[in-house]
Amino acid sequence: MQFIKDNNINYWPTPAESPDLNPIEMLWHELKSHLRRFVKPRTKEELIDGIHQFRQTVSTAKCKKYIDDLKKVVPAVIAREGKEEHLELQLERKGRYGRE
Repeated sequence: MQFIKDNNINYWPTPAESPDLNPIEMLWHELKSHLRRFVKPRTKEELIDGIHQFRQTVSTAKCKKYIDDLKKVVPAVIAREGKEEHLELQLERKGRYGRE
């Protein structure tokens, strides 16, 4: 942290885990959910097939949705000064992404 201050680096402290600020984490979560809920692989081949199935659902529109959501999430995180949000907001967000 001292290096960041000494070198005048614009740094935005965030919670230890900020998946809402990382679109690839959102996609990984969706992949894991797909595998758990629909594929339920028991072999390496089933796992690989399930990943390929999921890959067919990844579109430009899906990626854009995750990236565009940052426009909503980032201002809220800034308003909270990087602090964790209340449980109600976490549950609302989970509903928006279809998370378990």
